[in-house]
Parts: sequence; structure tokens; C-alpha cells
Amino acid sequence: MYFKNGFYTRYNRHFGETLFNGIPLIKVHEKWYNELSSYKFGGIFHFSTPILIVRDPELIKNICTKDFDYFINRLDNELDENEPFALNLFGLRGQKWKILRSKLTPTFTSGKMKVMFHIIKEYNRELVKMIDKMNMEKDVLETKELMARYTTDIISSCIFGLQSNSQNDPNSVFRCMGKKIFNFSLRNLITTIVQDISPKIRKILGMNIIEKNIIEFFSSIVKNNIKYREENNVNKNDFIDLLISLKKEKILNFKVNEDTEVKMEFTDDALTAQCFFFYLAGSETTAGALTFALYEIAKHGDIQNILFNEVEKIIDEYEELTYESLQKMTYLEQVINETLRMYPIAPFLMRVCNKDYLLDDDTMIEKGTRIIIPIMGLHHDPQYYENPTEFNPENFSKEAKEQRHRYVYLPFGEGPHINQKNEVKENDNFEHKRMPSENEEMKLRETKFRLATCINSSTTTDSHAVLKKHVQRFAK
Repeated sequence: MYFKNGFYTRYNRHFGETLFNGIPLIKVHEKWYNELSSYKFGGIFHFSTPILIVRDPELIKNICTKDFDYFINRLDNELDENEPFALNLFGLRGQKWKILRSKLTPTFTSGKMKVMFHIIKEYNRELVKMIDKMNMEKDVLETKELMARYTTDIISSCIFGLQSNSQNDPNSVFRCMGKKIFNFSLRNLITTIVQDISPKIRKILGMNIIEKNIIEFFSSIVKNNIKYREENNVNKNDFIDLLISLKKEKILNFKVNEDTEVKMEFTDDALTAQCFFFYLAGSETTAGALTFALYEIAKHGDIQNILFNEVEKIIDEYEELTYESLQKMTYLEQVINETLRMYPIAPFLMRVCNKDYLLDDDTMIEKGTRIIIPIMGLHHDPQYYENPTEFNPENFSKEAKEQRHRYVYLPFGEGPHINQKNEVKENDNFEHKRMPSENEEMKLRETKFRLATCINSSTTTDSHAVLKKHVQRFAK
């Protein structure tokens, strides 16, 4: 027996519930968490592989931060570095991950964020026009697609230095590629299952994790962009420029300690992989979070009013929306945090033990053991959040956070592996728009793999005039 504290169940059965019975995977992980309510940790089997589920916040702290060197890797099935886009920040393991993480961190300094902030404001103006246009043409505003087109414009500009025009053209090539990446297909499902069981078999069968035309598109976009900048001496001080500077170094060095230094070759493929990874991590995930935030704000008029009043007061103080003024909007941050608590971007964190580790006095985790930290379970545990199914930004007031263990809120992970999106905080100026009245008819449609939120715009025209007015106010 591997884990004495909890018990085992079969992951295969739960996977079948997701695949055939329509139970979202995020709910399956919450179910595991709740089944282990009497224990600090427990276990499941994924086919024949034991997986440790850790639910105690102090043990989670040890795994993510204190004893991070034992759990440096997210994946146990290392991707072949010769495969397209394999050399990304998420897929790399060990010391190579450390090298790349240290080199990419300068992308998220306050100076770089201020540059991105002005880009975001420009796309807010496009959003105003789009809301007005959609309201005139349709009875329903499908906010998930609207948010996806918005975030695609921002990511393509901030990461690739290109204008995708997705808000004005829903069939733009960037948006179409985004849909293709994230839309469920039988091919993607089979490839994922085979990769999980045996990466060697997947390679023998010639099954690419990413479709060939997607690889060709992003590779072409990045390489042509770099070629143009180098030939024309273009410098925008953005993410692409940082990667070009790394490319010029050719060999990246990272000093582990006084006696050890590791090196990594930074090729064109590695450069392209970073762009693709940040597009993957920043577009659809942010669109989903914004969709839920808009939905909850529209449902709760009292929260909407508090939020609007805070934003209006601070903008009046600064005369316009600035990067500095945004940092003062504490209730806005509470709304964002509560959204990510109720609707976490990922249902769990995955870690792999890279050397034998003593979890407690009588439990040894063997090298190679997979570990799951169930984010959804932690975020919906009434032990940490009163009435966890209710949207309440006061869960993230200063007083509430001081009374709660830090490691029961993990929307971006924790420790050195914390998602760099947390440094950006995704304050894309959306959550502080005035939404339609709570008397509007709201519909939330949940499916196995996608979520869409629709606002019925046919009930009153006045409320949508209010929506337009306040979006205009904050796009200035």
C-alpha cells in the first residue's frame, strides 16, 4: 500500500463519468477532494499508476514551496525536445525549466506591464464599438465569444506584436486557430489518452499532440516577424524583442550553485514554443475568467454598484484610467479573486516527485509518484469559505485573507511554479464595466468541455444603453 492516510479509487471510472455521462472534469476532482474529507491525503489509481491526492494546506505548502526541489516537475512523461513546441515553459523539466523561467521573468516587470496596459486600453475602445454593434444586430450577447475575441486581440498584440483584428472579424486567422486548439475533437481526446498511457506508443503511431497546420501557422508567424524586425532594425521593447535577445545569446546559462552551472541552447524552435505557450495560456483561459466575472457582476446588482462606485471615484481622482489607478482598485481585485475562486482556470495542480520524500512521520512518497492538488475542492471547501457556492468578494477582504491559510487559494499555483499570469493579474479593464440590471434574463450554459454565458438583450434597451455608457466611460 502506497498511502496509508487515505484510500484508493479508480480514476478510470471517474474518467468514464466525464466522457460518457457529461460530468465536468472539474467536478470529478472536487468529488475526489470531498471523498477524502477525513484525511490529509489519499490515493487513486490512473489505470495501474498510483496518484497521491493532497488536500491539507500545510502539506501543499511543503510540496509547492518549502520542499520544491523534490517536486520541480509538473509532468512525468517528458516531451521529446525534437517535437514542435516541446521546449516551452510548461513542458520543460528540471534545470532547463529553471533557466528559461529566470530568463522570461523580465517580461512581467512593471515597466513592461505599463506598455501592455496602453495596448489593452486601445482594444477596450474596440470593445465599446463591438458591444454597440452586437446590441443593434442581436437579441443575445454571447459574452464568452466576445471575451475570446477580445483576449485574442490582446495576446496577439502583446506576445506576437501583431494585430489579429479578431473583435471586428470573428473569422480572423488567429481566432480560428484558437478555436481549433481548444475545441473538443475525437482526435485530440485519443491523442491525449495515448500520450498519458505511453508517449512512446504515441510517437510510433505518428500522433502529434498539436495539429500540423497549427504548428505551421504559429511557426510561420513568429519566424517571419523576427526576420522582419532583424532586417529592419525594429524594436518594440515587447515579448518578441526579449526572445530575440535570448536567441542572440544562443546558449543560456543558469548558476545552480557556486560549483554547478547548467546550459540550454535557445533555438528558433524554443523561441516559437514560448510564443505559442503564452498564447495558449493567456487567451482562452482569460476569456473564460472574464466571462464568469461579467456573469456574476450582472447577477449581483449590489456588488456591481460597489465596484462601479470604487472605479468611478478612483478614475475621477486620476482623471483617466491609468496603470497606477488600477492598482488602487482593491474591490476590483476582490471581485477578480472571487471569480477565480468559484471558477478556477484549472481543476488541479500536478506535480511529480523526483526523489523519495517523507510526507509525514510514516508515509514515504516514492520517486516518480504523481501528485494532484485539487484546486476546485479547496476553493469550494466550507471550512475555508463560508457558503462557498455563493459569489462573495468579501472572501478576499484584508481581514478574511489574514484569517485563512494562504494555500487554500491556488488559481495560479504557488511557489516557483506559480503561473506568471499571477504577476500580470490579468487586469484587462473588463471587470469594472457597468453591466445590465440584475433583472435581465441571464443564462449560463455549461457543457462537457466548453462554457458560454449569454445575456438576453431583448428585455430592455435602457439597461444596454447603461452598459454602453459605462463601457465608454472606462475605455477613455
